Amino acid sequence: KQWKQAYRPLAIEEANYEVELDNPLPVQREEERQATNVLVHTTTPYVDVFQGINRAELQSIKRIVAFVLRFIHNTVIRRNAKKATQIKLSPLFDEAKPSYSPIPDGLEIKRATKMVAKQHQLAWIAPATQAALKHLNLYIDHEGILRCRGRLDKSAMSKEAKFPMLVLQRTWLSRLIIEDCHAKQHPGISHTMCKIKELYRAEG
Repeated sequence: KQWKQAYRPLAIEEANYEVELDNPLPVQREEERQATNVLVHTTTPYVDVFQGINRAELQSIKRIVAFVLRFIHNTVIRRNAKKATQIKLSPLFDEAKPSYSPIPDGLEIKRATKMVAKQHQLAWIAPATQAALKHLNLYIDHEGILRCRGRLDKSAMSKEAKFPMLVLQRTWLSRLIIEDCHAKQHPGISHTMCKIKELYRAEG
């Protein structure tokens, strides 16, 4: 009897794991700004410019943003070459080079990923929200992106994994991130959440 009691947690964990793999990811339908025990006030002076296309796939949105950022960069580069006064772009463009390829490259997609997250933060994360999430040790990096500072800063993980970008739960972006990670290989919930945490920290 004592042996069964000692190993009962393992049996429960194994049973839950099997159910987890069989069940599909829950589909979130409610995406309006909601008050929770963490988010008391979500009003910011910024507008979520991606709200109108939030029904598209995340990769499609990233490609659109990548082309828009490319257009901005190429236009500013041409303008600066002809004018004495220079327009300074965001640090997000520090590694950018003029590109005219019909397909965005990896660096452009990475930049678009950051821009989508940054705009989400500006539109959804108010100072009151940051104060409520102070346990995450939030900080703003040199690109203006709100990141979480955990205990992995000395690990061999990538910078993005050690300091993930903050994304609020119950928003269209968090839903698309989950759907995108799940759609690639249809992993279980635990595996999907691990993939999400390589770039993002979902809170709220």
